[in-house]
Amino acid sequence: MSQSQPALPIPKTFAATLLVGTVLCMARAAHAAGEGGQVNLWLFVKPTGLTTLSLVIIAASLGAMRKIRPRLMLRLHKIFAALAVISALCHATLVFLSG
Repeated sequence: MSQSQPALPIPKTFAATLLVGTVLCMARAAHAAGEGGQVNLWLFVKPTGLTTLSLVIIAASLGAMRKIRPRLMLRLHKIFAALAVISALCHATLVFLSG
């Protein structure tokens, strides 16, 4: 009998850390807007750009580690790649809107 290996916790942990870090950066940026009521969109550009870059690096790393556990790595690679594309679209939208 062969025992199945446990799922790798590293991508989930890293994704959770990345998400919390992004939310904290955005909350800090929103707080920095002050009581004026207007939010400066440039304050959100850097956190979304860093999030996008991190997600691209994770997706590329998972794609390179396909030989370890092919099905799991491919599934995680696709998930992180889709998240990277969504994050990149948000980042690009913020850049264009804050012009």
